[in-house]
Amino acid sequence: MGAAVVGLSCGAVTLLAYAFASHGWQVYAYFLIGCLGALAWPAMNGLLSRMVDATRQGALQGGLGSMNSVAAIFGPLIAAQSLAWGSRNGFDGAAFLVAGILIAASALIIAFGTPRRPADALVAAQD
Repeated sequence: MGAAVVGLSCGAVTLLAYAFASHGWQVYAYFLIGCLGALAWPAMNGLLSRMVDATRQGALQGGLGSMNSVAAIFGPLIAAQSLAWGSRNGFDGAAFLVAGILIAASALIIAFGTPRRPADALVAAQD
């Protein structure tokens, strides 16, 4: 859980910094922090896999694939609308701001909404 929260937090901080970057070199500096965002997906996948037993792993992976498909549809729509709004109002970083806020919200959900019980107890509780 810690790696997921760190990865998502670094991704959120990077996107929020991109939203307010005023010089090109800043993007490269922020990118170094954003690289730690790569920790998030494998950590979340492992966390979720430990929460279900072996007979439900396929359903879990199918559900995650479905959620990725839905995100692939709505993500560009949200980003395009926030970019358009930001361009109309003189704030070109609006899409980054929205993305950073959404990722920060997901980090908070994982940090405070994930059960702290051992993985074996989670699987046993489902049976």
